[in-house]
Amino acid sequence: MFGREESFDPQTDPVVRLEAGRLRRDLERYYLTAGRDDPILIEVPKGAYVPVFTARPLDTVKPRHPSAWQIPLASRPRTAGAVAALAVAAVALPTWYLTADTAGLRGHAGQAADPALALPRGASVAVIPFSNLSGDAGQDYFADGVFEQIVTDLTRFKGMYVLSPISTSRYRDQAVDHRDLKQDLGADYFLAGGVRRVEGRVRITVRLVETKRGRVVWAEEFGRELSPDRILEVQEEISRRVAASVGSGYGAIARSDLASAARKPPTSMDAYDCVLHCYHYDVSGVPAQHAAMRDCLEEAVEVDPGYGEAWALLSTIYADEHRLGFNPRPELYVATDKALEAAKRAVAVNTSSATARIMLADAYFNVHDLDGFRREGERSLALNPNNPYLVSNYGLRLCFIGEWDRGLALMRKAIAMNPDHPGWYRFPFVLYHYERKEYAKALSEVRRINMPDFYWTHMTAAMTYGQLGREREAKASVEKLLRLKPNIGQQVYATLRIWNMPQPLIEHVEDGLRKAGLVITPLEARS
Repeated sequence: MFGREESFDPQTDPVVRLEAGRLRRDLERYYLTAGRDDPILIEVPKGAYVPVFTARPLDTVKPRHPSAWQIPLASRPRTAGAVAALAVAAVALPTWYLTADTAGLRGHAGQAADPALALPRGASVAVIPFSNLSGDAGQDYFADGVFEQIVTDLTRFKGMYVLSPISTSRYRDQAVDHRDLKQDLGADYFLAGGVRRVEGRVRITVRLVETKRGRVVWAEEFGRELSPDRILEVQEEISRRVAASVGSGYGAIARSDLASAARKPPTSMDAYDCVLHCYHYDVSGVPAQHAAMRDCLEEAVEVDPGYGEAWALLSTIYADEHRLGFNPRPELYVATDKALEAAKRAVAVNTSSATARIMLADAYFNVHDLDGFRREGERSLALNPNNPYLVSNYGLRLCFIGEWDRGLALMRKAIAMNPDHPGWYRFPFVLYHYERKEYAKALSEVRRINMPDFYWTHMTAAMTYGQLGREREAKASVEKLLRLKPNIGQQVYATLRIWNMPQPLIEHVEDGLRKAGLVITPLEARS
């Protein structure tokens, strides 16, 4: 098939693995875009070359041409050739979809009544084929592999959209002018890079450029040892890092767009601006920002009810009324009910949205449905394992219910993908060491949080100082805690129980706070 001689050695020539990986990425890209509602899912599992065909549940399928999906059981392919032909046909489908002209779509996403026909929201990104800088044309395949993997991984992020690789292929090995990409493709950003592979090492440079002014908003260089059996592993590792650094809610595009949105008066913010500000609120945890985000997102989903990510983030805003006590409105609704309702709307709008799934997991967690929480959390990870926002949300909650091994592993992954992470990423590590009475290590984690306006920062500091017997620091932390949460003494148990913490850990936290000087009154509800 590949024209190799009989002496072909798959240990030294990775062509089969590379082509299988390319097929696998093309299938993933298709099911994240045009095929997201197909009734049949075709996958090529890692480590194997035989495709797997799965029928999706009928209640999640929204075919646009019902007659096209009638595939009688007796007519399913039975030979390897038929299976290969069907897999190739499935991969071919994205070509027409991805060649569509997406220039100028931004700002018109809410016009389609059918969610499947809704146009993309957020920034548009053109990924330019990576240059082979090795001086050896035989290394083109590696540069192409990095490029294709990054396109696939970026497609998973719903806060932006990736322009067709077909459209950007004409810029291969050319000096790219940002003005051309803005004018010809309508791109807001372009991502370009080069690959140099020499003597068992590979060096990859990547840069993200804003097309309006030609400003480089992010750049990074990756160097790795490389052997034939690690080619795909290195490609995937670097692609995950690039995609998370560029496409996540904390990434370079979100930060750049947020800076532009911040210059707008509040009355002119659109739904996309609200989503960007919500990620910024997630970093700070300030109650005043919570109220502004709630108002903005409520208006956004009213104007644009098909915006799934806005529904998803509105769900977490409602949840913060319950779990953090931010700006509650009990006279209007039950916060946990509103959070669950909004999360279900987000999933209904887009069943393949990882953000919607993690917010639904969160909503189930808030009503103590841990089976629903784990089910939706795992679905979210399957949809986008490279988004630090959802990885950290799921990992934090697993830690809070005592599932430390998987929870901390996810938190470490989220930190690796997002070095400039929000301070709350550290709370699971604080609690892990605190539970084990490793108070010095817990304190070290507390000092890395850097969220001075969030009461959890001072609560964890106070309890840790209390256990260490450091009375002066403990007293200062309690004073800061009471300024932010004056009635915390009556609410410690209820506050921690909201997060489904085990009873022994709650009692351990209370013990540390008492030692710090916090008066925990008997009025506290313990049911």
